[in-house]
Amino acid sequence: MRATKLALLLGFFVFSIGAGSLGAIDVEEMTPDGPVQAQPTLPIFLAPPLADEELFVGTAGWGTVANPAYSVDVDDGSATQSFTGVPVGGAAYDAANARILFTSSLTTSFSEIWEWPLTGSPTQLGEITHQGSPLRIDGLAFIGGTLYGVLSFDDFVPAGIFSIDTSTWVATSVLPFPAGPAASGGLSGLAGDAGSGLLYAPDDNTSQVLSIDPVGGTVSVVAAYPGGEVDIDGMTFGNGVIYLVPDESGSIYPYDVGAGSYQTAITSPFTASDVFSGAAFLGGGGASEAD
Repeated sequence: MRATKLALLLGFFVFSIGAGSLGAIDVEEMTPDGPVQAQPTLPIFLAPPLADEELFVGTAGWGTVANPAYSVDVDDGSATQSFTGVPVGGAAYDAANARILFTSSLTTSFSEIWEWPLTGSPTQLGEITHQGSPLRIDGLAFIGGTLYGVLSFDDFVPAGIFSIDTSTWVATSVLPFPAGPAASGGLSGLAGDAGSGLLYAPDDNTSQVLSIDPVGGTVSVVAAYPGGEVDIDGMTFGNGVIYLVPDESGSIYPYDVGAGSYQTAITSPFTASDVFSGAAFLGGGGASEAD
């Protein structure tokens, strides 16, 4: 899936001279008549492949999907198709298991949990539940080893932030939204910053990016949506940048949190409009991902 850069590390040759061994190369002992032994060993150490920084992006409708899922290089904008035929709702990169986790609406309303192991086809792992019933999850994000999800609309349980057990897929409410606009479908994406412990979410009700402390409950405005955008579902975070991913053709918007400004937009690989979108960040030592 990912483009790799192979770093060739030269100069790591250590020499062994005479009786004093310092490493991997035995240098021949010289006499007036010439060398008496020569046993050179010339190891070349290759660094492991380094992954480029990439985004996983996909879209979803209600049981349908208008676009394939893609891997997008954030440096040059090139895109490679990951798979097709399975809707992608909330998404997050599970670095510990080298896989993308995502919710889907293939047969249910985004309570399905799927995995894509970075190659081949995705498979369904189960269904996210709360109090024994299927729970729709619109965005996913990891902070450390904890998987969080967001329910955008009040259902049989109030909308809000949930923690999700990755063994049982049972969801536990950790931060219910107050009644009113915040619980009426505005927050449909989620991103996680392991460094700060904050979640980020796009709020379509106010066209703003929000930060959410899932422990303390503090919600703050980070930035307004880029000009003209009013519907953003996909969001992820990596290496200090929040990526805003709409569910249609156009642009992906990187927002540098430290600089407090948007960077040059990335061309979206999507060619058709859909209803929802999801995104996850991979590579470069970044943090967590999300819808």
